Amino acid sequence: WNAMMIAALAKASFAFKKPEWLELATACFHSIVESMTTYEESFLRLAHSRRGNKLVWPGVASDYVFMIRAALILNSYGAQWSKVDHNSRFISYIDFAKQLVESLIHFHANTETGLLSLPAFDARDVVFRTFITADDATPNPNSILLQSLYILAGITGEHRYTETAQKIIRSILPSALENPFGHASFLNAIDVYLNGSQIIVLGNHRQKLLDIARNAAQLNRFVSELDHHSTITSTRFPPSEYQKQATAYICTGQECSLPISSTEQLASALTT
Repeated sequence: WNAMMIAALAKASFAFKKPEWLELATACFHSIVESMTTYEESFLRLAHSRRGNKLVWPGVASDYVFMIRAALILNSYGAQWSKVDHNSRFISYIDFAKQLVESLIHFHANTETGLLSLPAFDARDVVFRTFITADDATPNPNSILLQSLYILAGITGEHRYTETAQKIIRSILPSALENPFGHASFLNAIDVYLNGSQIIVLGNHRQKLLDIARNAAQLNRFVSELDHHSTITSTRFPPSEYQKQATAYICTGQECSLPISSTEQLASALTT
């Protein structure tokens, strides 16, 4: 619930010109990161809940997917990252999302179908693990993960995110065809996967391009900001490009536009 509210506050802060809402969302996010995460070997683990100093471990799949989504949306709206990971490296919201995806796949995903089990495979006192695909009180974790995989594939150019998404889609599709009303979030994810676009902005003095991009953000259009602080390895956008002239790319699927360096060009491209 916290992660869902973080994402909502971040979006609303820009829509209603309330920067204090983005500050609130950022503070909540970092409070969770500081007090409810740990590393087990090379995996970043997330707790399910906290009361005082007491934590419930491990987190469930919905905790992971909504925190991944919150991280990507905070990055989209320019929130500042300030946490140092266990190797004393400065990391970004994108890096954090990538690490949570790795843990989620490792501890929750069925290796054959790609579908997520709500409890982790190493959770105690779980008699039987199910791989449910329909929505409940909240959207299904598989569907929320699909949208984040789409964003990460677009930013990094790594085919593993696309391959994971395609495996999940193939596994859910038969159930969604039988019960489309119960799979509304999956249908929305498919729409993002097929028709969504990303506006990726990098380079020095990029704020004006970011403002244009964020004003154009919609349900199936996402903004991603890359800078030299990020430790991601992108086959599309190598770090050497981050400190050059401010540039925007509009990407759909695995294809990106030619570089756009002026606000007029970007505004025109986003209205056509």
